[in-house]
Amino acid sequence: MTLPRVLSLEDGQIIHTIPTEFYDRLRLLNDKATFNDHFLIENQKVNYRKVESPSELTNLSIKIGNDREEYFSIMLEKSVVSISRKYVNPEITEEATYTNERSMDINPVKALELVMDTSSIEVFIDGKAMSRTVYFDSPIKTIEIYSETKETKEVTLSDSN
Repeated sequence: MTLPRVLSLEDGQIIHTIPTEFYDRLRLLNDKATFNDHFLIENQKVNYRKVESPSELTNLSIKIGNDREEYFSIMLEKSVVSISRKYVNPEITEEATYTNERSMDINPVKALELVMDTSSIEVFIDGKAMSRTVYFDSPIKTIEIYSETKETKEVTLSDSN
């Protein structure tokens, strides 16, 4: 199950966007917080987060974890975004096509949006989307964002009503 998406066609590419009704249901948890190289969220219920920069987002990593050292990761390196649940779910080895990691090429972006549900994490970047089913053994406790670039970035945190 994923968040409903608005699909459109732009220059022969399918564009995935979050419906405006979703944003209407969000309750803002902070004014836009700023950070340069590290941002930490602890023990706070957050379903939606947006990371944005006045210039391009590059060399950014996000780690979503619990107190049992399980974590889901998102890596943005140059023009590729990768997601991994390698350290959350036991690896499924019976299906030859199964993988814990996914990646996609992207254009330079200024914003990355994350939507989390009880058992899924979705990433929206520049009209593209990726999602994974994720089952943590204990509740999520931390979300850490690291950046190799020192420019100021903004983080918006929200929870759904």
